[in-house]
This record gives sequence, structure tokens and C-alpha cells, in this order.
Amino acid sequence: MIKFRDFKALTTKGKDATRFWARRPSGFAERMFLATLLLLLAVAPSGLAANRDLEVTDVESTRFEGERAGFSGVVKVNRQKPIDGLLLTLEFLDAQGVLLSIQRQAIAEGALTAGDEVAFDLEGRDVPRAVSFRVVMFDSKKMLLSVDGAGPYPF
Repeated sequence: MIKFRDFKALTTKGKDATRFWARRPSGFAERMFLATLLLLLAVAPSGLAANRDLEVTDVESTRFEGERAGFSGVVKVNRQKPIDGLLLTLEFLDAQGVLLSIQRQAIAEGALTAGDEVAFDLEGRDVPRAVSFRVVMFDSKKMLLSVDGAGPYPF
């Protein structure tokens, strides 16, 4: 039987191998890394919403008879640069989050500036098996806009 007491630790230039491999970064570098990480975690959640182009609120959906559905809500423009037109895209999801269908409709034409609010009240087709939907917005040039409050919303 082999006994571990009989083995000697490897050494590197007179230093014990376990001490050599267990070195830690300097205390200053470690503290700076932790301080930076904490600062990023504290600022990140509040900074993300402020950087969004649009904010969607008061979203509601209703299913009607005859394979029709209604959608309403309000879109507020947060971006300083004007947005030329708004195209609303609804992505319908099943219970597992799989995309079932996409419906698009223009809700505003012309330039929208910061602070403008656009209410929408749309009617579209009902999507069988859909339990939720997300809101995705594009401008008239089909450029994707970042949206705060994109969902998913219950359907």
C-alpha cells in the first residue's frame, strides 16, 4: 500500500509547490475589481430603461368571436433623435415560449420626437394556442427600435 507521507512536495526554487500555486492577486487589484463590479451592478438596471427608444404601457388584448382579436396600448417616445413613423409588430407565443405567428401594422406616420405619445387600438386575427405576445417596434425604414415594456403580455 502506498502512503502519502512518503511523497515529497515538488518545489520551485526553494519554495513549496503549494505556496507557489496558491498565490493571490495583490490586495489593491482585488479591491479595485470588486469595486468596479459593484458599481456596474448598481448602475446597470436603472441605466437600461433610460436608454430605450420607446416605452410601451397600458397594453391590453381581447379575443372576439370569429377569429378576431383586439390590441390597445400607448407608446411613448424616449429617444432624442426623431423617429420617422412607427410599425408595431406583435409576436405570439405558445405556453413554452415558441413563436407561433407575427402580425404587423403601422400605428404612426411622420416624425415623432421625444415625449410624444401614440395610442394604438388595433384589430387583428386570433392565433390559436397563443397564450402571450411581445411588442416589437420598427421605424418606417424597418430599423429595429429598443422597447421598454415589450412583454410578454398575456393573451
